[in-house]
Amino acid sequence: MKLEDSQQNKKLLWLGAGHAVEPVYDLDEYENVILIEAREDACTVLREKLKSKRVNILNRLIYVGKRPSFLNVFNIPDYSSTREPTVLRKWFPSLSLVAKQPVDSLSVEELMRSIDADFSTTKNELVIDTPDIAYEFIEELDKLNAIKNFGTLTIVHPVEGIYEGMNSIENIESLMDKLSYDIVDVTSCNPDTKIFKFKFNVYKNLSNELEKKKKHLEKHLADMSAQLSSEIEKERLRADNIQKASALKIEDLETKYIELKKQSEKRIQAIEAKTGQQVSSSATQIESLKNKIEEADNHSASLKKELERNREKANGQLAEQEAKALSEAEDYRKKILRYEANIEEVESQNKKVKESLESSLAECRGLVDALERDKSGLEKKLNQTQKNYNKLAKQSLEQGNSLESFIHQCSMFFYGKAITYIDIGAFDGKVAKSFFESDIRIAEAILVEPNPKSCKLLNETLESSTKLPKKLNIQNIGVSSAKGPLRLYDNNSMSRIISTSSDELPDSVFEISVMTLSEVCSFCSESQISLLKIDVEGHEIEVLESGAEMFANQKVDIIYIEAGLNPEGQQQVHYKLLDDFFLKYNYRLFRVFEQQYEWLEDSPFLRRWNMVYMSSKFADKHPYKLVKELFDLKRSKE
Repeated sequence: MKLEDSQQNKKLLWLGAGHAVEPVYDLDEYENVILIEAREDACTVLREKLKSKRVNILNRLIYVGKRPSFLNVFNIPDYSSTREPTVLRKWFPSLSLVAKQPVDSLSVEELMRSIDADFSTTKNELVIDTPDIAYEFIEELDKLNAIKNFGTLTIVHPVEGIYEGMNSIENIESLMDKLSYDIVDVTSCNPDTKIFKFKFNVYKNLSNELEKKKKHLEKHLADMSAQLSSEIEKERLRADNIQKASALKIEDLETKYIELKKQSEKRIQAIEAKTGQQVSSSATQIESLKNKIEEADNHSASLKKELERNREKANGQLAEQEAKALSEAEDYRKKILRYEANIEEVESQNKKVKESLESSLAECRGLVDALERDKSGLEKKLNQTQKNYNKLAKQSLEQGNSLESFIHQCSMFFYGKAITYIDIGAFDGKVAKSFFESDIRIAEAILVEPNPKSCKLLNETLESSTKLPKKLNIQNIGVSSAKGPLRLYDNNSMSRIISTSSDELPDSVFEISVMTLSEVCSFCSESQISLLKIDVEGHEIEVLESGAEMFANQKVDIIYIEAGLNPEGQQQVHYKLLDDFFLKYNYRLFRVFEQQYEWLEDSPFLRRWNMVYMSSKFADKHPYKLVKELFDLKRSKE
């Protein structure tokens, strides 16, 4: 059968599946199902229960952190864990460790790597029924960027931490909110455990992603601003250092110049004072010194110009870097504004969707309330209808005409007892099967059918029976008061005795060995026969006479026998002949069942019925009202 479009690529991963009973899932709705369970006995039950090709059962322990080597198996297996129980011991004071079971384990990363090809869309569902590691498992999925592969998460979690170091459900709810999942439903498994259902919210996720990007951009902008400020400050310090160094150099040159000038003036004065003749020569020297002073002045001016150029260049570079930083900052500011606008738009859409969902949820709650009221009313009507049906069914069984009604009557008399059942003329075994599968506990049964074809059908019928007596004896013989073989005519649903002296028999005639009813009953381990059924197509008197001694001693409690009501009929023995026989041995008629009209002539006259005779001994021990009241009382307590 081809899956519907809504089922395609829809997969289920169930962690801690146990027996996969709760939460309730229809596994046929999923294209692929993976059930993970650490306990081997639970996996065996799952494999016997679920035989679909789409269901994969993995006997592994999933862990987070250090790989465990064993599983603590408690006397309450569903609470087995790798962690030590805490509050769990308060819940179950008799909790005890049964065994430390070695297990094969998988990390979350190993698990997701093995199923990554199958689980890659948000249509998938994840069930976590391992409360001891639920929080850590979800965290690990988020680190692996695998959490978004599951559109729905169902978490089975107790209302309080029951293991050592276990996270609370409040922490899990907070984590799921950060991961953009909303709680959509909370139901109770029992008073101490709840089932939390989370759905992935696309709008919340988009809003969270935009918020993360905004924070990332703001941090990046702040980092760049700090970096630029640091670089500008470094350039400023370098320029200041250059300026200070240049100023010191100029000051040094000016000092040297002044000192040189003073020395020159002193030497001139000394020369002029010593001799006027040397003036001419000194003038030449003085001129040379003046030239050197002029060169020093020119060099100082050149250094000042170079310093000014360096200062202007540094200022230009600083201005260029400041302009670039401001431009980048403006670009980031515009991006942030666009993201903020997108966030506002998404939040607006999210608000509208949320309002729409809340409105729909309110309508659904109203419908649910109405359905609950209707359900309550229907349950009351159904209960009343069931009571009426049970009452009518009981009346039908008690007062009805069918074989089932007779079996019900026998159930009252033989309730809780292991009885012996003999069927003379068992035909295809359907009547015997009805007795075997009823509430009557038949410990031993003998089924007699003379026709080989019918005997084969009898065996085939009983092969499909859901319940058989511990002792079952099937005899392919005839029963009669006369010894020797019998010849019978095979007429499909019935066999008739014929008399012929020819040794050559036609195909429709067969010969069978004969035993008396007393001989057949002697095969039983019990001498008292609880229930005897006879249907031999007109040969009933001969069968009864072959066990006359048994009836004389009332060794049979109840007889179920076919009788005819048409005095001229040839197929069944007339009921008066049977009644005369049973009265002779102190058996009386209890009830009649399976009444059949003259269907061949379409006449309203009765053609046949099955009569139930009961021994006076058995009837005296079983007052009818008392038997019925005790039966109803015992059944009501079951």
